[in-house]
Parts: sequence; C-alpha cells; structure tokens
Amino acid sequence: MFTNVDQWIGIRLRVLNLDLKAAGIRKTDERGSVIDVHAMRMTLATMLNKAGVAPRTAQEIMRHSDIRQTMATYTDASLLNVNAALDSLPTMTSTLPDDETPNMMRATGTDETAFRNLAPKSCRRHRPKWAI
Repeated sequence: MFTNVDQWIGIRLRVLNLDLKAAGIRKTDERGSVIDVHAMRMTLATMLNKAGVAPRTAQEIMRHSDIRQTMATYTDASLLNVNAALDSLPTMTSTLPDDETPNMMRATGTDETAFRNLAPKSCRRHRPKWAI
C-alpha cells in the first residue's frame, strides 16, 4: 500500500512514461506540448463533447463530482465547432413583407448590428443564416 500521494503519483507517472516509450510515442511534440494524465483527460473530455455525448454522461465517464469541472476545465472550447452548431439551428423566417423585415429586426435588436456587438468573439467571424 502507498504511504503517501506523492509515491502513488510517482508510480503512475513512471507507468505512463513506460507505456509511451513502449508504444513509440514521444512525450513532447514539436510544439513543446507534453503528454501527461491531465492532457489525456482533456483530450477525452473534448472528444466526448465533439462526438455529441451528453454532458452528464461525459461527467460520469470522467468520474467528476461537478459538471463544471468536466465542461469548463477539461473540455477545450477552442476545438469545438461553434459554427456548425449555429448552422444546425433552423432558419428563422419572417411573415412580414420583405421590405418590412429589416425594420422589424432593428426594432427588436436582432439585426446585423446587434449580432456584431453582442455575439461572442468566437462567433463574430461567422455570419449565421438568419443575419441580414
């Protein structure tokens, strides 16, 4: 039995390093990124999210007690396809005559100006189907 956490972690890291070596996988890539237990867990959480696995299911797979740890700490948001998610939404159409739609959108704050000012920076480069 292990007498302390550091001893347990040290053994786990040695096992990981031996496994990487046996598989012919370099621990550090050309960009300087290092494979460690947390990097592999982040990859797992991100892949689960990209595969459409429900967040609660991913939380259970990751064995986290708090969904925020799974979604905010271990899921790399920069790898998620936000544009595809927006494109999957149904197109919103107006029953107003075409010449009245821009006025209605300005009045409700849903015109292009509002989108540019309020949308998260990651979405601003993407013009959704419904934007004028």
